[in-house]
Amino acid sequence: MHDELRELVDNWTPKAITMANGSERLVTQQVIRRFAEKIEISTDGCWRWTASLGPAGYGFFKVQRISLGAHRFAYLALQGPIAEGLHLDHQCHTRAIAASQCAGGGTCLHRRCVNPMHLKPVTPRENTLTSLSWAAEHAVRTECVNGHRLEGPDLYERRGGGRACYVCHRESDRRLRLAKAEQEGRVLRPPPADRTHCPQGHAYDEANTKYSRGQRTCRACSAESSRRYNARKKAERMASRTQVDPMPPAPPALSPEGPR
Repeated sequence: MHDELRELVDNWTPKAITMANGSERLVTQQVIRRFAEKIEISTDGCWRWTASLGPAGYGFFKVQRISLGAHRFAYLALQGPIAEGLHLDHQCHTRAIAASQCAGGGTCLHRRCVNPMHLKPVTPRENTLTSLSWAAEHAVRTECVNGHRLEGPDLYERRGGGRACYVCHRESDRRLRLAKAEQEGRVLRPPPADRTHCPQGHAYDEANTKYSRGQRTCRACSAESSRRYNARKKAERMASRTQVDPMPPAPPALSPEGPR
């Protein structure tokens, strides 16, 4: 055992740590000795875990029949609690990425590091952006896969977060609508911005086009709609004028003896 770890074990005072399920476990000197025996200190200061590893390459350690990440145990026991919702970022891995000294992946030796001084609680987003994952690579892109700039009108912000290319999004939507129209035996009309005639067949030329609230409209159709509206209102007014008023009620009959 390394002298640094031997000193840690000899000076250890039992303490309780809170697990992910909310229960507490007592870390005795025997537990910390068993933990230290599975560590190999490298020249770069990393505490390499030499025991069981998960599929992603992170170490696992069992405390009183509960298994947890070895790096999480190290931080809980030697540093303190981890706020809910935060992940532990390996700062040694982040520095190695910045220096182009690590290719990442499940074989990355930094994932085996359990040195609490190399661990920092961060949000899941921060932990992802400092990695070599696809999400981190996508976050710093300035162009989409088709070469469209991810800025200005070409940038599409998703509701759940993230960026997308509006040009590619619109083209994908057009292909879906075209496929659905062909399946139903319909002819797909071009998008409104590309249409040369209105639905009634009037040309969108300079004399017949007007803009209302940023939308292009047909003057001929607008005039026809106004004409029909005025004709309907005129007919309603004429009908109300020619309507016969009901006859007023007859006055009460007078008694033969005259009024009393």
